[in-house]
Amino acid sequence: MKAVYLTELRFKTGDATMPIFIISVDNVTQYLDTDTLTLKNTTIQQSAQQMLDALSSIEIYYKLIRQNDIKIAGNEGLKTEYLIGNFYGYDVYTIINGKLYTFTYKDEPGNVPETVQLANKVVESFKVVA
Repeated sequence: MKAVYLTELRFKTGDATMPIFIISVDNVTQYLDTDTLTLKNTTIQQSAQQMLDALSSIEIYYKLIRQNDIKIAGNEGLKTEYLIGNFYGYDVYTIINGKLYTFTYKDEPGNVPETVQLANKVVESFKVVA
């Protein structure tokens, strides 16, 4: 039997106009290190920077609030918090076994005190089962 892998899972609450929480799983991308002429895997920090660059390049209000290192399922991770348009959001990144796991949370500021707790709980309880 062939294994099927989840690439994206989205959650919404109530009458939300958009998913408030998304889990994405992608293969870690590689790039050519021009100093050593070898392929290297993209790091968590590089993945986060690529997303920040993409968000700041669209024509909508965007402001980085903070970025800090965290642990996810015992692995190194990075959390980036920001304002985008009329929403508060965060992205959490970790790399486990060659896979980039991205947890994205966005919601209207008035809902954040309630819904951010659920999003944080999902990230805190995350485990990779081999």
